[in-house]
Amino acid sequence: MILTSEQVSSGHPDKLCDQISDAIMTECLKHDKNSRVAVETLIKDNQVVVAGEVSTKHFFNLEGIVKKVLEPYDMEDIMVTNLLGVQSPDIAQGVNKGGAGDQGIMFGYATDETPEFLPLPYVLATRVLEKLTSLGHPALGKDAKAQVTYDYENKRIETFLVSIQHDEEVDLASVKRIVTQAMISVAQRYRQNLDFRVLVNPTNRTLCSRRLLRRRWCDWS
Repeated sequence: MILTSEQVSSGHPDKLCDQISDAIMTECLKHDKNSRVAVETLIKDNQVVVAGEVSTKHFFNLEGIVKKVLEPYDMEDIMVTNLLGVQSPDIAQGVNKGGAGDQGIMFGYATDETPEFLPLPYVLATRVLEKLTSLGHPALGKDAKAQVTYDYENKRIETFLVSIQHDEEVDLASVKRIVTQAMISVAQRYRQNLDFRVLVNPTNRTLCSRRLLRRRWCDWS
């Protein structure tokens, strides 16, 4: 069985959007425990669009929340578009009676293959991004994505892929050396093989591509 899992860094656009939406919900619940928050965030360059429906007694400063979340990522001249509205009365009526305000499909499980009780390829992808972030290397950016393909039958890493922003003045070979060492460090930590296929910025671009299904633990190959 071959399993591929993916993770993105805290500076990836999707993660930044998650952090903004989470911060809005946290702010509302902190002041009104009965708040209902359904928020979607989009980021393009320095433009941030926040849309959705919110029902709360707390008046919050949306622009202040957005800028506070993005402060560590050195974004300049942030422009916030507020498309938030009050929750639909039809949805509110159903929720007030104990119903659900939305529907969705979720899945997950605990596994004993790692101390984290998560699938090994997912953990490896997560840990390598954490490792790269902890290095604080000036040549590396904060937007990155990792994928790990794992062969469960032979219990070995097949492919380790990382796409990460880097300074255009830094050659790709140098970036590959830094990232490959991080991959090796993580593989050794989890007592895995080191002869895996290494892919670092395979498109030779300084910006990583968009995520596939990083909120899910794994995709079947």
